[in-house]
Amino acid sequence: MIQDVSVCVNDIQQRANAMLAACHYAEQHEAVLSAVYIKLNTAEIFRRSGRSPTELANQLLIDQGEEEENARALFDSMSEKFDCRKQWISLEITTPSLRQLICTDLIFADQPVGAGFSFFAHEPFFNQLLLDTRRPVVMVPQQWMEHSFGSNTMLGWNGGAEAMR
Repeated sequence: MIQDVSVCVNDIQQRANAMLAACHYAEQHEAVLSAVYIKLNTAEIFRRSGRSPTELANQLLIDQGEEEENARALFDSMSEKFDCRKQWISLEITTPSLRQLICTDLIFADQPVGAGFSFFAHEPFFNQLLLDTRRPVVMVPQQWMEHSFGSNTMLGWNGGAEAMR
């Protein structure tokens, strides 16, 4: 029985398919819904800002905090119509942090997309999520319609490590 469902909500401002699917699923199965916001740690922000001044890296930290607050407010407002217990979790993108998701039964994430969205919507992050958490991940397509979930299921297999998990 699935008791805990997690959903990655970093890109909730651009699209919320995974969040809505996770809400439906948690409500149907009387599971706890954990909204997981994954942050870049300070070292990763400095690495990404390259040779830029420290002020830029500090501004990125402030911006990230504001983005998290906005994501949380949007999650709270969008999920209030669903009858399930909810919690907010903030993690850093380090491997040990992602492994904290081992405690969940099922992870929902939006389908990876190309340029234009954040790092968290790209295929490398999705693969890291699969490999580091070792939990089943439901990838919600961009065209998913809110009124249905789980009526059509597809398993992808290519013999790789991601597919085995």
